[in-house]
Amino acid sequence: MKYQTMGCTRPVLGFQPEQIKRIQDVMGQRGVDPGELEYWFEERLRVVQENVNVCCPDTLWCLVFPLMLFCLPYVCRRRLEKVEKWDRALRDWQDDMNRQLLRPRGMVSEPNSRDRRASFDADPPAPRLPPSQMVKTQSKSRVEYFEGERRKHVARWFAIALTEEEAEKLELEPHVWGTSDVVACSCCCFMPHKVVEGDLCCHPPGS
Repeated sequence: MKYQTMGCTRPVLGFQPEQIKRIQDVMGQRGVDPGELEYWFEERLRVVQENVNVCCPDTLWCLVFPLMLFCLPYVCRRRLEKVEKWDRALRDWQDDMNRQLLRPRGMVSEPNSRDRRASFDADPPAPRLPPSQMVKTQSKSRVEYFEGERRKHVARWFAIALTEEEAEKLELEPHVWGTSDVVACSCCCFMPHKVVEGDLCCHPPGS
């Protein structure tokens, strides 16, 4: 399901409403009610999206400060702080959704009856713990050059595993694929530390 991160005047919802409708039937087979999906993808995700950077405020700050040399440290530090806050909130959202909504929906695999053939007195094998990640934010970027200009294209999505096998594969996949740049000039001497996109749970807004 496509993940949208950035609006120009205000944070976007994060997805198109019709996308939720497409997965309601499939998720309903796992015991997930439509209202639960709306809660997690609308109410809870909206809190995450409040940390998403929008294009106008930072642009306006640069217009207020005509000398970019004085404006740049503030803008870069502010963007870095928002990216880190957004990353923490997005990680918390998917961790909570996995733990509270998806993992309880019958994802524990039961021991096979053939494993109990040794003895009726023997303890049955313990059920294997389910994968911890059944919904996961992922993104992929690629860079191309056109007439000497660097252009970066980023696709972001919510990956949702509907079976235990899919969840095991998803758990091994990275959050971020492709090009990984340094965020918000964080390599500059006036920044507190460096942040790389590959260390985040998704390519950040505006990347």
